[in-house]
Amino acid sequence: MVQIIGLAVAAAAGMLAMEAREAHPTVVPTLATAPLTKRFFSVTSIQFVLTFFQPLRLGDLWYLHVHREEPYIWIRCRAVLYRTHLQLSWIERGGGRAIVNLDLLNCHEVRSVPAPFYQTAWDDLGSVAARQQGYVQGFDLVNELCPFQLLYADGVERVAAGSQRERLQWVGAIW
Repeated sequence: MVQIIGLAVAAAAGMLAMEAREAHPTVVPTLATAPLTKRFFSVTSIQFVLTFFQPLRLGDLWYLHVHREEPYIWIRCRAVLYRTHLQLSWIERGGGRAIVNLDLLNCHEVRSVPAPFYQTAWDDLGSVAARQQGYVQGFDLVNELCPFQLLYADGVERVAAGSQRERLQWVGAIW
């Protein structure tokens, strides 16, 4: 919430700077030097910002991290679904937080795919990675992973839920 309000304040500062440049091209006011009447957003614009950036769904998902060297691995991550993107974050082994944002505006399709133990999914990259990893954090990836894919013009992102019900809820929420 603090970060969202901070974005609203930053946007307000940007609007003030644009108005000032139009009036006096060499003067760029800050929030501190702006007239008191122009310092605050209206209630409706704050409501819009809070509504637009409000998460639609939170939970845990598995992400097949293919943007690193092989072997590719499934990573358990914290997922936050926004209107424009799915944000996945996790703590790296060496320390530090990794964040991946999957763009939903350019996503052509979201589809459920067979679990790694099905014969039809045997050659899928996600199934191969699940079989190689086996158990992770007490979770049998081959038998319990419920994968789905986000299709883009230039490729596929593989994500999975821990149960079929969760997968159905995530795919429905993304659409």
